[in-house]
Amino acid sequence: MVCAAVTTHGAYSMWSDVIYEFGPLVVGAVAAARIATYLWSRSRVTSLFMVVWFGLAATIGQVSFFEGSLTWAESHALGFAAFGTLSFAPAVVLLIAVFRWERIRRFITTIPTWALLLTQAYRVGGAFLIAAHLRGEL
Repeated sequence: MVCAAVTTHGAYSMWSDVIYEFGPLVVGAVAAARIATYLWSRSRVTSLFMVVWFGLAATIGQVSFFEGSLTWAESHALGFAAFGTLSFAPAVVLLIAVFRWERIRRFITTIPTWALLLTQAYRVGGAFLIAAHLRGEL
């Protein structure tokens, strides 16, 4: 019986490791792919922008800019700038475009609710932070 329990726990640990490591990336990739697919027939440039933005965000998200000390260090500036740019640049560009071009304004007003909600799918990633905390990794 003890061996079965250890095996079961070992399998659980392996799957929780896989989910923890790849879960946020998969959630983001599915959301980005679905939105890019929806946009393809409406605006290929916007669709490609979505794919490129996700690729950059996923790549930069894998770089450990803030390892080590919890206090600010000069080396953290690059990571902070990359995070800030990827986080806020799309919203700023979209806001400027909505106010400058009527075509963009019409485009935005026709986006279905499901697509807007899907842009927030990454928030499910908070569950992965809770899992990390429960595993003692935070």
